[in-house]
Amino acid sequence: MNHATALDNTVLDNTALDNSALDNTALDNTAADEALRFVSVVPVRVDDPARARAILRSEGAVILTGVEPSPEGGMAAARAILGETVVDVRPQILASKALNEERLRRRDELAPNDLRRTRLRPDHTVPLAPHNDGFAFGDEAPDYLFLNCIEPCPTGGESWLLDGLALVDEVNTLDGTADVWATSLDHTDPGYTVVVGPIARRLVGGRVQIRMNPYQKGLDGDDDSAIVAATWSAAKDQAAAAAERFRLERGDLLCVDNYRFAHSRDPYVSDRRLLVSTWAWTNDAVAVPEQPLDLI
Repeated sequence: MNHATALDNTVLDNTALDNSALDNTALDNTAADEALRFVSVVPVRVDDPARARAILRSEGAVILTGVEPSPEGGMAAARAILGETVVDVRPQILASKALNEERLRRRDELAPNDLRRTRLRPDHTVPLAPHNDGFAFGDEAPDYLFLNCIEPCPTGGESWLLDGLALVDEVNTLDGTADVWATSLDHTDPGYTVVVGPIARRLVGGRVQIRMNPYQKGLDGDDDSAIVAATWSAAKDQAAAAAERFRLERGDLLCVDNYRFAHSRDPYVSDRRLLVSTWAWTNDAVAVPEQPLDLI
């Protein structure tokens, strides 16, 4: 798996927290684009669950082909790939233009003071912000994500992945940026679980978790936190722009280490596109929820 080589160390000034340090465009495009291009990963395609299991464990992402294009097919394949490590598998989200519109209708029916009304509105006509699935639920987020393509787009809707660990390594090379393993941010999705902690953390058992979502921000009154949040946001934006895209076809199952990778997709307009998001928790997961997890 390719990792980035270097970001421009002149981005942040050690002596001051100024506007240029907090500007999402602060990273030098010329220096960073080539480095951040290698933060993206295009998964290999295999047709055998055992082979997919080995690649998922070693590389963090793989595409299993020939999967039954249905919620049940995605769940069965997820269980086959994870094997005896699996604790729970749940079909979570149907992703389509019509279902996005239904989620918006539900949100508009919430009480005026419900913070969930302030969440970013799902819009299939713009790129999706890179994120780990289930980030709204804090430690109960799934450690593995499976996206089963039921019906692809004729055009648009391409997928892409960002290797969070590679991105953390690059951000940590910048002069004037506090250690992203030790500096806490606010990762909270409005109206859901309050999550405060570093971007990167090592878990019991040796796995690494990298948090990535569009709501991350610095903690009030903490200059180090503000600088890390701004630099992380800029790095995400540039890595997203440089990421190599790939298509999911009918029967493809994108399998992702949800603790390590963030995923996204490009805009689309087709009414046909339909993906099923399946969440899975293994015995490595930080926590396994007892109740259904519902996003509006």
